[in-house]
Amino acid sequence: MNTLKVPLKSNLVDLPPTPTLAQDISSLLSQRPTYTIPFSPHPFYILELAELLCEFVDRKDLLSLALSCRGLFTPAIVRLWRSVRIRSVDQLCQFRATLAGQYGKPICRYNDIIQAFTWLNDGDELEDARLDRHFRTIPQEHFFTVFDFPSLRILQFSLRHVPDIVIAKILYRCRNAIEHIALPHCYKLTSFALHPLHVPQHSNRITTLHLFGTNLLTAHLPSLANLESLQATDINDTFLEVLSLSHRLKRLALEDCHQVTNYGLTRFCYTWQGQLTSFQAREVFQLNTDHVVQLARKSGPALKELIIRECLDVETEALEEAAFHCPNLEVLRLPYMRNLGNTAFQAVISECRFLRVIDLTGCITLTESALLPLLNASTHQSRLEVLIMEDLRQFISASTVKKLLVCSPNIFEIVGGIGRSEDHFGDMDVDVYRDEQNAVVKEINQVLTDGRSQVSAGFKRLPFYCCALSLQPFEHPVCTDEGIVFDLLNIIPYIKKYGTNPVTGQPLDAKSLTKLHFHKNAEGDYCCPVTFKAFSDHTAISAIKTTGQVYAYDTIEKLNIKAKLWRDLVTDEPFKRDDIIMIQDPHHLDNRNLSQFHYLKNNLKVPDAEKERQKRDPAANINPQGMTGRILKKLKQEAEQSDNADKETSSVTTSQNATPAQAKVPGKATPYNAAHYSTGRAAASFTSTAMAPSLANESALIDEDEYMYKHIKTKGYARIVTNLGNINVELSCDKTPRTCHNFILLAKRGYYKGVSFHRSIKHFMIQGGDPTGTGRGGESAWGKKFADEFKFAQTHNARGLLSMANSGKDTNGSQFFITYRPCTHLDNKHTIFGKMVGGMDVLDKMEAIPTDEDDRPQQRIRMIDVVVFVDPYQDFQDQLAKKLTREAGKTPEQLEQERKKKQDDASMTWFGPKKTQEVKDGVGRYLAAKNTAKRDLPVSESVPEEETAAPVKKIKSQGYSFGNFDSW
Repeated sequence: MNTLKVPLKSNLVDLPPTPTLAQDISSLLSQRPTYTIPFSPHPFYILELAELLCEFVDRKDLLSLALSCRGLFTPAIVRLWRSVRIRSVDQLCQFRATLAGQYGKPICRYNDIIQAFTWLNDGDELEDARLDRHFRTIPQEHFFTVFDFPSLRILQFSLRHVPDIVIAKILYRCRNAIEHIALPHCYKLTSFALHPLHVPQHSNRITTLHLFGTNLLTAHLPSLANLESLQATDINDTFLEVLSLSHRLKRLALEDCHQVTNYGLTRFCYTWQGQLTSFQAREVFQLNTDHVVQLARKSGPALKELIIRECLDVETEALEEAAFHCPNLEVLRLPYMRNLGNTAFQAVISECRFLRVIDLTGCITLTESALLPLLNASTHQSRLEVLIMEDLRQFISASTVKKLLVCSPNIFEIVGGIGRSEDHFGDMDVDVYRDEQNAVVKEINQVLTDGRSQVSAGFKRLPFYCCALSLQPFEHPVCTDEGIVFDLLNIIPYIKKYGTNPVTGQPLDAKSLTKLHFHKNAEGDYCCPVTFKAFSDHTAISAIKTTGQVYAYDTIEKLNIKAKLWRDLVTDEPFKRDDIIMIQDPHHLDNRNLSQFHYLKNNLKVPDAEKERQKRDPAANINPQGMTGRILKKLKQEAEQSDNADKETSSVTTSQNATPAQAKVPGKATPYNAAHYSTGRAAASFTSTAMAPSLANESALIDEDEYMYKHIKTKGYARIVTNLGNINVELSCDKTPRTCHNFILLAKRGYYKGVSFHRSIKHFMIQGGDPTGTGRGGESAWGKKFADEFKFAQTHNARGLLSMANSGKDTNGSQFFITYRPCTHLDNKHTIFGKMVGGMDVLDKMEAIPTDEDDRPQQRIRMIDVVVFVDPYQDFQDQLAKKLTREAGKTPEQLEQERKKKQDDASMTWFGPKKTQEVKDGVGRYLAAKNTAKRDLPVSESVPEEETAAPVKKIKSQGYSFGNFDSW
């Protein structure tokens, strides 16, 4: 008797093996959907049970039922197999270990597996075919019989004896669906294997590729546009050239690429456009520093994994550059990098604050001091998880391991390099050595269980720009000889009352304080006055005691200490080495730990001078009203203004000619009005030492109004309501957007209400828009004059045109005029911004009114109001606001993906990406030149409706000409 478990949904019920087993459980199907059924291994019971449960059991569970029964692969079970819907080999082989004999003798032979696959072929629904080395028992001639599935998406073999003809047949069968190809150990493959994918529409579907000897397969992969993951072995330059077009590539792994040249890698790194999330290189001997730097710059913060193994030409500068451009690195593996030094590794760790895995196997040039940045709890706390130090004897001591465990609560694995080797114990008894090692392990475990949370939770860091007493940003910074920074207005009252250092509790007097001079860049960030490097919580900051100038410690180390130049770099005053005060050391933060401050532990406070002064103020409790209150308020404002003027001589200076050092912000959204050109700061900082270093190109921002004017393509409509009648006008917002915008804004503000037409000349024009009525007043909607907008297609050649009145070039305001007759002599002098589309009879009445000698109408012609019917500018702003609101909830990466997807969809055809066809003009009548259809401008855009301009005759040049080839 065997026991068969048929998992349905919930509980278990034991039923006896009776001849009427199916009838016994039929009444319980709706109540107990899960059973443990004892059965006799006769096919009759299984078939009867399968037929009964077919409508209730998940079909893949029926497959498990059949695979668990020995000897059931007979024609009688075919109906059961065909009732099963299988989509992956994992579903088919849920008992793979049993089939392969890992836990005993194989229950099913390969013939049974082949027969099972053959029955499944009737469904044509297998999508995932991943075979490991347990299936080596399948003969070669049965491979195509097994994997004849047109819907196969994933094909993965680890079998060395698979011939290329089998792979070619399988790929041809599933060429319309295949996406994942992994054949890492198929050494016998040739270029024929991927021949079915020679069509771009088939190869474009491939997203994952893992092959050996890809140089043989390059010719049959014409396009890898959608490739996202590549793991290649033994490739050449030709394959890299094809790969450079795969801009969606995210994961790249190169192994044992001995045929790749320096030229091929350089061309790939400079021509490929994309962002990697993972880059691995093993034994790529032509890979050098420049290649790694280029890939890091292009990937930026998107790069999360960097693995470089046995690439001899990759220097430490590549790691420093990669860490600078890729601060979000999580996995860093540098096994057997012999030239990796402590300084370079510390710089990498300081930049990459999110490292989870670090592999330093075989890096024999490193010492224990290389891990000092990891011992900074504020930098890598709760980040590091795995530290591998194999082949490094005596690399890290047990005490350092304990500190590392405290600073990294998430660490769960440290491999190699801990403690001392047995060689250094001499004649020490092995038992003594083991006891000592066990004691170290117990001590480390004690730290893990008891001290980790307490130590990590108690650390609170004071920012470098804050006063250690008020815990607020300082305005008048001073420091002690220990490098503790205070604000002068806060520390002096404390010293007068207590006479001690608020942080250490040691005696302190005002004479021992050093006045500091911090420098700021144009962005308002504290920076080094020599290198313009912006300060951060991870920058080593130092000051010169004799001058008070504050620098980055790297600057003093390179330009003063190493050069032995003991003069201040700004004031040129001499100083000694003892005069260097360390303001901030990222590796020693004892004097910046708020939990250890003396005055906070003992609750020592100094009364606020401002509050005490307000208490002593006799007017503090008086509530002045009326004239007295206004006078006192004005006196207080004047006093505050004088105080602000005195603050201009503050000790914090700003570099006027400094440009902020811009760093690339990960995930920063691009403004909607970003231009296609940059601000030029990066180029200026590169060519001029007067500019602060700029590390990234920023897009220049187009003026919001200019951006809006470029997108206005419709007309505006308004009505001028006068005391003689209504005039309907059409505004040419698409041709003169700024002028029309000015008119619409003034109309909406009611600027023209009650304004008269102050000038009228018969057979010429009528002018208005001046609130003063003199012809010399009025201003634009922006309060200043604006420039003319001349369009060659616009001319004063009709009656009823609206044009701007001005006093010269680019002096437009609020005044405008309406033409009575064509007046082309005003072209390119006055901006035409509209025309009348209704109310010509009103214009006739205006022209008929007599005028005085100053051309002023004797009867007042007044604008009651200007009503705007259609405002294209407000419509554009409303649409833009909706678009920005809709995009506000999306990340920049999602917006970029949507933009790229729209571009790809627009350029994608049935046979792949659409290629633009170049059209060139032919020479001679017998050459078939393709003429492009040119868009004819509508008549309304070039010539007014009422009149049509005569065609311009071409004037022949009076010079000698060779002519053309028409007579050939």
